[in-house]
Amino acid sequence: MLWNRHSIRTFFMTAFQKDIRRFQFPGYGETGTCFLRGRVNPDGSYTFLCSQLKNYTSTPITSVVEEIFAKAVKDFKDAGLVSSELSFSEILARSRWVEHYPKGTGRSSEDTYALVNFASGPNPAWDYVSLERAIEKCGVEEGFFLISPEDLQFGR
Repeated sequence: MLWNRHSIRTFFMTAFQKDIRRFQFPGYGETGTCFLRGRVNPDGSYTFLCSQLKNYTSTPITSVVEEIFAKAVKDFKDAGLVSSELSFSEILARSRWVEHYPKGTGRSSEDTYALVNFASGPNPAWDYVSLERAIEKCGVEEGFFLISPEDLQFGR
């Protein structure tokens, strides 16, 4: 491939995204599992989508969201997707975390989305928003929130 100014700029302005179909996290008494999508945005920020799996009956993602976030950051750092030079608090400041419960997994009869804020000390705060608001607040396209039905099924 021949590199020119436009192709180099396009390469560095493209977001990198990784899906982990069965992301494992420390649950209550056993290992928990969720769907995790992480994106490194062109501006150096990070966007994470953590989805509860259908037919999953162990630790809910809401109960251990801090542990899931910390493990996601560690795993992304270990894979070289997040700069090892950044401290955890710097990564936290550059991140958006969205918690997603697909239709049939939460209390609502529809998909739910919550922006989780970890800046409120030891207790995270959840802001339940529409899909449109999540897209706007995260600065991503709608496709970021589309997950295949197979990826949302536990046990497949």
